[in-house]
Order: sequence, then structure tokens, then C-alpha cells
Amino acid sequence: RRMASSGVSMSRPEELAAMQAIKHGQYRELLKAEKDGNAIKFWDVVLITASDEEQASMYQDQIEWRKQLGFIPNSVQYFVLPDPPGAKIGNGGATLVALDFLRTKFGASLADLRVMLIHAGGYSTRTPHHSVCGKIFAPLPVGP
Repeated sequence: RRMASSGVSMSRPEELAAMQAIKHGQYRELLKAEKDGNAIKFWDVVLITASDEEQASMYQDQIEWRKQLGFIPNSVQYFVLPDPPGAKIGNGGATLVALDFLRTKFGASLADLRVMLIHAGGYSTRTPHHSVCGKIFAPLPVGP
């Protein structure tokens, strides 16, 4: 281990690669267990916010593609919700829109669901190579 300038202990790249490989293997096992009907429960609902309809459509395509490939659980209900047209509402406004959508969709049963809300709107202006499908679907490096 080494120390960062902040004084926080950091793992060496080879340690991180080994941890990442273990976690990736565990995730693959969870996906396999889901296919076999022996899965632990993932989220019940994953709701992703998008900046507009076009971005929401792209995100929905990415989700469907990853479901078909078996990269994400099929037992989860996925929703992509664009921000309303007009002035930008930010994450706070998007959260209120998302909560209203979930309340309308699930009613009182919402209280019993495990919901993951991901704010993914924006056009990646600081990382233009991610602007087509968003940072949320950017590939992550594997290994040291």
C-alpha cells in the first residue's frame, strides 16, 4: 500500500486489478444464478434520468442491448425518464419528476420496492468521447 497526498492509504494497481477481477467474477456468478432461477434479488426498479427524449431513447436502447447480452439482470424493471421540456431542472428537479413517476406507476407498493435512481442526464461536454451514449454506459478499464 502507498499513501496519497491526502494521507489516505491507496492500493497498488496490481492489488486493485485482483480485487476488480474478484468482483467481476462475483457479478458474473450473480447473473448466472439469475438465469438459473437461484438469484439473490437485485434492485426491483432502476430508473435513469436523461436530459431529453433523444438521450432517453439512446439510454433505453443501451439497456435493451445489455439485457440481450446478459450484462445486466433481466429481473429488474428498467425505466428511463427524460427531463421535461423547457428550462433545465437539474438533479433536484429530476428527482422530483422521478419520484412522481414512481408514485404514479407503483402507488402504495412503491414503499416495498428497492429502487435505484441514477441521474445520467447531461451531454458529457467535459468528456466528448462519451457524448453519444453518455458516461453511464462508458466502458470501464479492466486490469492494471
